[in-house]
Parts: sequence; C-alpha cells; structure tokens
Amino acid sequence: PRPKPSQTVSMIEKRVNAGDPVAMFHLGTEHEIGSYGLQKDVLRAVELYLHAAELGVNKAHHNLGVLFVEGKVVEKDAAKAFQHYEAAAMCGQVSARHNLGCREYDAGNYDLA
Repeated sequence: PRPKPSQTVSMIEKRVNAGDPVAMFHLGTEHEIGSYGLQKDVLRAVELYLHAAELGVNKAHHNLGVLFVEGKVVEKDAAKAFQHYEAAAMCGQVSARHNLGCREYDAGNYDLA
C-alpha cells in the first residue's frame, strides 16, 4: 500500500533534515506546486532549491532559472537565471541547455544558439 500524503511529506522532511539534497529538491518541487497536501509556497521552494543546488542537484539549478526568468514570486533576474541555467547545463541538464540556446537565439547569437 502507498503511504498517505502526510506520511510521504514526513518521510521526505526526515531526509531533508538529514541533509539529503535530492529530498530537498523533491520537497521544493512539492512546495512549488502545492502537492501532497502542502500549501503552495514558492519562497520555501526557492530556499530548498538553493540548498539542493549548492549540494549539486542540477535540476534544482534549472528550476531556479525558470523561477528567476518568470519573476512571478521571486524578483525577475535574468543574470541569476542565466547563472542557474548555466550551472545546470554544465551538468548535462538538457532543458537548461535548451533555455540557454533560446536566450542566445533571442539575442541574435545564432551561432551559439
């Protein structure tokens, strides 16, 4: 049987408290979208993503890039978005590479896109 949503969150939080960067990313994602019975809390997601990114989770860098490009909850910051996309792309994150290519294309740098 699958655990209840509250049990799932409890298990993830236990891993976060133990310093598990993948759990930090996962819990950040759940806060960003408001699943498993959690209230949507993008600022908490950003905190978790930042910590996970510092610990090497490239998907966390990608998600931070998206949030800084959108600028809906956090202040829009193209430089921070580029920094996070670049870090994720350097680790092989395909979506981040795509987003960097789109940025170069929009800037007219077709050879880099």
